[in-house]
Amino acid sequence: MPRLYLPDVGKLDSLGILFSLLPGLLTYVVQRALSGREQKLEAVDAILHGLAYTVLVHAVWAVLTMWSWFPTPDIFGLCACAIALGAIVAKCKNSGWFYGALRFCGLSRESSWPTIWETSFREASRLGSEYAVLHLKDRRRVMGAVRFYSHDQASGHVILERAQWLDSADGIGQIEGMFVVSGSDVQFVQFLFPKVQFLAQEERATE
Repeated sequence: MPRLYLPDVGKLDSLGILFSLLPGLLTYVVQRALSGREQKLEAVDAILHGLAYTVLVHAVWAVLTMWSWFPTPDIFGLCACAIALGAIVAKCKNSGWFYGALRFCGLSRESSWPTIWETSFREASRLGSEYAVLHLKDRRRVMGAVRFYSHDQASGHVILERAQWLDSADGIGQIEGMFVVSGSDVQFVQFLFPKVQFLAQEERATE
């Protein structure tokens, strides 16, 4: 059996603890970087995540080296496993697979993403919606193809392409380029699916 080169807990000092957690902390940093902006964690929570990831990284590396499949020095192998594990965790988070599986099994009703704002845009995109109508707080409406959106409404924005106002008082015609709308100015969002998009555009063309 391969040696994992885990330091003796009784001999760990502060520097030794840091080095023992490095693989897990590397996994944590990679998955945070690839998952976009997430809620900030306290230092204790980050260390706990790093500790859990460290155990997983060492377990994966132990399996890979059990039959000498990868004759690689531990320091390189552990770093490679940490980066790969971080990328896999980020992929599961970005795709919503993890919480989707939990909801399918009846173990959770939580959304896959931190805010309902982001969840709505992601689910609408998954169901085939490209266009949305943003109903603003000043009673104006603007329709366009959603290209980018922030994860949080209060401090975020929505970027539309091929946008146009739906109220004649604001002019007729398509807005050139990209149209940036502050999320704090949006009262609610109406997502348009392919058939609804066609009817909305046809109705606008006849005005």
